[in-house]
Amino acid sequence: MTIPASRARALRAPARSTMAGAIALALAALVLAACAKTAAPKAQVDVPVVLATARRTPVPYTILANGIVTPEQTANVSSLVDGVITDVAFREGQEVTKGQKMFQIDRRPYAAAYNQARAALDKDRATLANDQNEDVRYQELVKQDYVTQEQADQQHFTYAAQVAAVSADSATLATAKYNLDNSTVVAPISGRTGLLYIRVGNTVHGGSGTTLTTINQIHPILVEFAVPSTALSDIQKYGGPGTKLPVTAYENAVQPQTAASSAVSVPVTSRGDSAAGTAVGAGGGTRNHGAGGAGRAGGTSADSGGPPRLTHRSPADSAGGGGANALGIDTQGGPPGGAMTGTQAAGVTPVGPSVGGTLSFINNVVDTTTGTVLLKAEFENKDGALWPGEFVATALQLYVQQDALVIPVAAVSTGQQGQYVYVVDQTSTAQQRPVTISRTYRDLAVVASGLKEGDEVVSDGQSRLTANSKVSVRSTTAAPGAAPAPSH
Repeated sequence: MTIPASRARALRAPARSTMAGAIALALAALVLAACAKTAAPKAQVDVPVVLATARRTPVPYTILANGIVTPEQTANVSSLVDGVITDVAFREGQEVTKGQKMFQIDRRPYAAAYNQARAALDKDRATLANDQNEDVRYQELVKQDYVTQEQADQQHFTYAAQVAAVSADSATLATAKYNLDNSTVVAPISGRTGLLYIRVGNTVHGGSGTTLTTINQIHPILVEFAVPSTALSDIQKYGGPGTKLPVTAYENAVQPQTAASSAVSVPVTSRGDSAAGTAVGAGGGTRNHGAGGAGRAGGTSADSGGPPRLTHRSPADSAGGGGANALGIDTQGGPPGGAMTGTQAAGVTPVGPSVGGTLSFINNVVDTTTGTVLLKAEFENKDGALWPGEFVATALQLYVQQDALVIPVAAVSTGQQGQYVYVVDQTSTAQQRPVTISRTYRDLAVVASGLKEGDEVVSDGQSRLTANSKVSVRSTTAAPGAAPAPSH
C-alpha cells in the first residue's frame, strides 16, 4: 500500500517535534550540571572542643572499697554490786578517761560490812598473838614435864586454828573492801560515753549485768573494709614486715565510677619508674606542686628494683615544699622491677573530706560466700572526724607508679571496637585513635598503649566529632584532672 506524500509529511512532523524536545531537555540538564560544578563548596564548621595534654606523673596504685567505722574498744558499763544509784558523775556523750568516777551506788551498807570485817580481823589477830605465846610457853613446859604432851599439842592446835581464823577474816575483809570499792563505778576504758540508761534513784543488781551506759574508744579508731581475695597477694607483697600501707578514708558517700575504670587486673609495668625516694616535679630535682609541671627530677630514671618505700604525707608537707605532687600523693617509692598486676575495685569513687591512717590487720581467712578478705585500718582520729557506725569509702595505697602516662577519664570513649580517644594534630584535625586504659585514679586514666607524652586529646566536645573533623580549641589543660590533696 502506497502512502501519499502529504500523509507521510504529516506523520514525520510529530517525530521531529518530539526529538527537539528531548534535545532541549538534555541541553538544560547539561547547563544545570555545569552550574552545579562551578558553584562554591559549602564551608565546613569547626567543632569547638577542650583539649588535654597527655603527660607523665606519679599515680598511686590503690584498691578502693566501702568500709564501716568501728571503735577500737567498746565497754558496757554495769554495776557489780546491788544498791540504789545516788550520783551520776558524767554527762551523756562526755569524754571520760580510764578509772574516772561515773556512778555512785549507796555505799553505807558496804562501808558497814567493811568495818565489821576489819573489826573481826583485829579481834582474831589479838587472839592469835595470845595463842602464839601460849604455844611457845607450852612447848617449853613440856620439856620440863610441867605439862603433858597432850596439853602441849592441844595448845598448838588452838594456835593453828586461830591462824586459819585470821586468814578467813582477811578474806572477808578483802571481799568487803571489793564491794565497797565497787559501789563507785568507774570507767573501764577511755572513750566517749553514750546514752545514760539508768539514772539516780534507780536500784541496780550486780548479778543482772544491766548496762548503765556504753563507752566507745574513738582515739584511735578502726575502719573495717573488705577487698577481693585476688588482691591479697599484692597486699602481702607490698605490706611486708615493717611496712605500713597508707589507707585513706573518705567521709562522704561513694558514687559510681565511669565506664573507663572497669578494666581490672591489667599488667602495669614499672618502665620509667624512678628509684625509691627520687623526686618527680617540674625539673631540677624539685617536686611539682602546681597544675602545669610535668618534668622529671634530676633528668634520670631508674627502676627501684625492690619493694616500694611508702610514706604517708600530711597537707602541711605538700603545702610547705616537699613530699607530694599536684595530685596530693606521696611520690616516693614505686613498684619493684618487672611487671605486676593488681585488682582495682569497680564502682567505688572516694569523694569528700578524707582522713589518713595505716593498714593494721588482715584477716586470716577468706570469706567463701563473698570471695573477699576483711581488712582493718587504724586512724588516730584526734579531731573525731570518724564516728563509730559511719559508712566511708576507703583507698588502700599499695605503691606509686612514678612515670604513668595519664589523660582525663572524660577523654576516653567506648565503642564497638573498644576504648578510643580523639587526638588533634597540628592542623587542628581530630583523628580517632584506639587506646588501652590500664586503670583509673580519681579523674585520671592511666594509658597503657595508644598515646605518647605530649599528645593532645579531646576531653570535652568529642560527641560532635567524626574522623578528620576540624576543631576550634576552647581551652587546653596541661595538667588533666589534677585532684586536690587529701586532708590527713
